[in-house]
Amino acid sequence: MVNLQDRRVKRTHKLIRTSFIELLLKHPINEITIQMIADRADINRRTFYLHYTDIYDLLSQTEDFTLNEFSQLLERFELPSEPQIVGQTFFRWVLSYVQDNESMLRVLCRNPDSQLMNKLVASTVTHGKRVIPFQQPENADYILNYCCWGLIGVLHTALFKPAFDAQQLALVAEQLLNASLQVSEIKA
Repeated sequence: MVNLQDRRVKRTHKLIRTSFIELLLKHPINEITIQMIADRADINRRTFYLHYTDIYDLLSQTEDFTLNEFSQLLERFELPSEPQIVGQTFFRWVLSYVQDNESMLRVLCRNPDSQLMNKLVASTVTHGKRVIPFQQPENADYILNYCCWGLIGVLHTALFKPAFDAQQLALVAEQLLNASLQVSEIKA
């Protein structure tokens, strides 16, 4: 049995995941072989099979890892001292994760069989309801889903442009979020 807490196992998992994501940036999943992953990660096929049953198991575990990592990040969110900026600060926190993991998220979420995007949004909504002081909590699901899917739309649009200014995109996203969250009548 593989000890998931062992540093060597964690390092091997990270190597395999990173190699897999790099390959997914260049190839559809059905063209990627275990040998390609093993070569890129500088491991042998047997090592791959110690950790994963096949490429789709790797995909599933990579998505689970990503969701778990994202949820842990949201758990660590620290409330600012000013209640009126909680929503904006929370979504900046979310966007920082997206920015830091842009390639991985782009590849994983474009997989038509993946439910990762829906799970990330659900996690954001759940944690957002926990920390944002909505005046009308019964509207929190609507507002938070609107903010999440709106941000996804902004990011999706930017990714299809030949070039975009990340700072400008962050400014536009923040302005849209601020407007959306102000409408929600957050307690002051």
